[in-house]
Parts: sequence; C-alpha cells; structure tokens
Amino acid sequence: MLTPAQVLAIANKEDNPQKEAIARYRAVYYGISLHTLGAAPSFKTSGGAEYTPANYYGKPYQELFQNVLLNKHPRESEKTRNYRYSQYKPFTKGPFNKLIESVVGGIFQDNNWNLEISNDADREYLEGNNFDGYDLVSYFAASLRRIIEDPNGFFVCMPAEAYNATSTADIRPQIHFIPSTDLLYRDGSDVIFAHAGSLWWVTRQAIFRLLQSAEDQQYRITTGSAYYAHLQGVLPIEVAGGEKSSLGFFESYVDKAKAWADEFIGAKSAEQLVDKEASHPFIVQAQTECPVCNGSKQVQEDCPSCPGGKELVSCTDCRGTGWISNNPGERLLVPPDQMDKKHVDIISPNTSINELHGQKTDKIYEKLLDELNLLKVDASQSGVAKTIDLEKFYIFISKISNDLFDRLIYKMVGYVLAYRNVVATENGLRPQAYNYTIVKPQQFSIKTAMDLLGEYEGSVKAQLPAVVRERQLIDFAGKQFGGDQVQQRKTKLAVALDPLCVYTAAEQQMKALSGAVDLRDVQFSTRMPYLLSKILRERGQQWFLETDIDTFEVEVRLLFNKLFPESTGVLTDPLNGA
Repeated sequence: MLTPAQVLAIANKEDNPQKEAIARYRAVYYGISLHTLGAAPSFKTSGGAEYTPANYYGKPYQELFQNVLLNKHPRESEKTRNYRYSQYKPFTKGPFNKLIESVVGGIFQDNNWNLEISNDADREYLEGNNFDGYDLVSYFAASLRRIIEDPNGFFVCMPAEAYNATSTADIRPQIHFIPSTDLLYRDGSDVIFAHAGSLWWVTRQAIFRLLQSAEDQQYRITTGSAYYAHLQGVLPIEVAGGEKSSLGFFESYVDKAKAWADEFIGAKSAEQLVDKEASHPFIVQAQTECPVCNGSKQVQEDCPSCPGGKELVSCTDCRGTGWISNNPGERLLVPPDQMDKKHVDIISPNTSINELHGQKTDKIYEKLLDELNLLKVDASQSGVAKTIDLEKFYIFISKISNDLFDRLIYKMVGYVLAYRNVVATENGLRPQAYNYTIVKPQQFSIKTAMDLLGEYEGSVKAQLPAVVRERQLIDFAGKQFGGDQVQQRKTKLAVALDPLCVYTAAEQQMKALSGAVDLRDVQFSTRMPYLLSKILRERGQQWFLETDIDTFEVEVRLLFNKLFPESTGVLTDPLNGA
C-alpha cells in the first residue's frame, strides 16, 4: 500500500514507478482509437501555413502518422510528406465502428439478458437512469466502444457525494470510466487518477480527493481530502479488459485487425501519391519551324538609333526557340507529302503501377475486414461458408459478452449494492452486497431476419417439436421488430399462453380431429391475436408491457370466455369454433 508521501510524489510528478507501464497502456489506446475516432494529421499547405483538420485530435496521433503510419519513405521531401498528410482520409473508421455497432446490437438485445435482484429499491436504482443517463446494463452497452479502444482503462464505482455532503437517504453510487490517459498509478492496493477536475486516491478502505494549492499548484492531502470510507476491503474498480498480454497489460479485442489497418493507411497513401504523379497523359508532337523567324530564333525590328535602322531581337512567336507548338485541339496544317506521318500523339501513361497499388490496397482492406469478422456473407456464398463466417463472429462476440457479464457488470453490481447496503458486525457497520443473479446472453443477434425466417420455415417443414419453433419465433420477432416493444410482447405472450401458437392451421386441425388437443384450445389459438389487441386497447401500453404472465393469462381467459362462450353443440369446424 502506498504511503501519503508516495502518493504526493506521484501526484506532483516527482516520482512514478509505473511510468513505463502507463505509457504502454496509453500506446494501446492511441493505436486503436486512431482508427475508431478517424483521427487525421495536421499539415503545411503549399503556402507554408499550418492546417489543422476538424478531426485532428492532438500530438500523440500526429506522432503516429509521422513516425509509424506514413513514414515508409524517410528520404522524401517535406513537401511530398505534407501532400501525403493532406490526402489522408479515415477509411479505417467505418469498419471498426461497424464492428462495434454489430457487437453492441448482438449482445444487448432486450430479451437476451436479465438482472435478478431481490430488493425492489436496489433493482429500481440499477434499472433507473442513474449512470450517466443510462440504466446499469445500458451504460455498459454505451461503454463498449471505450472498452475496445482503451482496454487498460478502468471503471470505478464511487458515491455521487462526499460522506459529509450526502443529500439523500440512500447512497447514490455512480460508475465512471477512467481512460488510461487519466491514470497515474494502479496496483492491487491503490489507484490514483484524474477525474472531474481533481486527482483521486482510492484504497481498499477509502476514497480521497487530493487538493491542489493555489499558491504553488502542488497537490496535498489535508483533512478536507477525505471523500468516502467505502470499507469494502477491495478496490471498487474493474479494468476494461481485452486480450491479456504476457507482459501484464491488455491488448484490444480488435488488436489483430490493427496491424492490417495500419498497413492499409501506408499502402493507400502510396496509391494516392502514384495516382497524382503518374496518371496524366502527355502530348508528343513533331517540331514545326517558326514561320516568323524561319528557325533563326531572331527577327529584325526598326531601330532609328541603330546602324542601318534595324536590329536583331529574339522572336516573340517562338520565344527564341526557333520552333512552335501546335494546340492539338486546333487544325494542324502540314504539307501533303507529310500527311502519312504522325505529327501529334497523345501518350497515355503506363498504369500498371497504379493497378498494382490498387490491388494491394484492396487485398489489405479485405484482410482488415476478415480480422474484424466483417467479410460480407451474401447469397452467393455456400451454406458452409456462411456457417463458418457466423461461427467466427459468434466466438468473437461470445468472448466479449462473457467478460462483460461474468466479470465487469457482475462485479460493478456488487460494488453498487455494497454502497447501498450495510450489515452490523462485531467491528461495527460494514458494507455488504447480498446475493444477486445476472443471466447473461446465450444467443446473439448476428443473423438477419430472413435467415431466422428461413430456419423457422425449415422447422415447420421438418415438423420439429413446438419447443424449438417457439424459440425460433421469439428470435425472429426480436430481430424483425427490434424497436417495437409491443409486437415483441405480443409474440412472447402468444408463445407463453397458446400451446398451439407455432402450429399451422392444418396441424391444429389434425390435432383437434385426432383428439390430441381440446377443441376449445384450437378456438382459443384462433382468437388469440384479437384478444391481445383488445386488451392492449383497453388496458393501455404500459400495463400491457409490464404485467406478469400469470396475471395476463387470467385476463386473457376471462375475456375469451366472455366474448366467445363455450358452445354446447358439436363443432363441425374446429378452426373457427362452429
């Protein structure tokens, strides 16, 4: 554990034993975020002025362009180098952000995870918009970009107010992401970081806010530095995480794609330069003697002060060359005996180098997409190829999901509950989290709605059990109606309350005629869509979305029996209850 003197030495930049480690953390962040943010370099214009584009994000990125990404030709002139900078476009930003969006969409489906907490007040707090305007799980969905960009950053859980300024009956724990650029020190006992304009020192028992003197700008620990004694016995932080390196730090989940993205930037720059310098045609034409000076380069002009009244001057028509050029867009007059000769020729450059560069960049870009699991899966691919592509993406997304729900979210829920709950011990009151459960995602939304519909149709044709079809129907509704909570709720209710929901009309009729199901069940299944719509109209959307299944079942059965009373006669048309 650090002593106060050691903490102040780190805070005041006098001595930091983790200086090299933190530099490595930040290098990982800058290397990945250059692509996800679409950072661009500044450059000097042809007039020598410094130009800073809107997506210039600071010196660390500029140094990457200068020393790593666009430094393949160290002997080129400054003018050429600045041309490279001026032509740079963030082509790699799209693939990285598309992957992040796909992972977020795949993991955080509404019906894909569940947080089970016994205490209603704690559950309402976690499900409320108390974490930067999000509920807890949505906060981590919004933070996935930070996790991928900065795997050595960390999340810290701390009260919203100091112990002596708490204005609410219950503690309001908040979660903050601390980027590696704001980290000063971190080990198993202490962490020091900058946040919200202050420096913070967190130990296993307490949180301190270091105060800076206005006189000498030095940080000090005073009586006013005590912020909150959390007393949890552990640091209430969790590292963002990624691919663990043997050297003790984390690489990003997309680190394998970073190498191809870096290579693409250099290759694309070379392609742009070649296109600029070697893509313009040039003109070759026969020399024509100047008709004014007849090739002598000089002509006579009047000169009253010269002997003989004349002087020789340079011919202005041919500019003293003795030859003239002809505009190929105009008529070129040549003697008849010269008509069979080529007088003007427009030469197209050899574009093989351009084509080579284009093919190279295309291949590198394809490798980048492959490492990001974004290679297009289209109708022309075989079923085996599609399966392989989906399995690769499934493994990738599963690894991220498992770490999120098994470690990050699970641990942060524990820290939040510990702040909000205390128990009496022989040593006094202590914070303690009670048992809770997080049901993590088992399936991910990585298939299209048409893929899911095709699988459902195949199950119907193969007459697979209803339990399989029900799951497929819910998955299809979740994908097809991702933003329509009412339609998704209708589908779940139909599956839960109607045992014949996933059977075709022909299958229902066969079951009814064979006595496998009651005729009343067939009638109930037929009327289910109308019953659900009527309850929605009468009870309202909030009741429809929030009422538990058991209560809903009672409501549906009562309405069904009221509107469609059971007939005492024989049903000749079991599908319609006639």
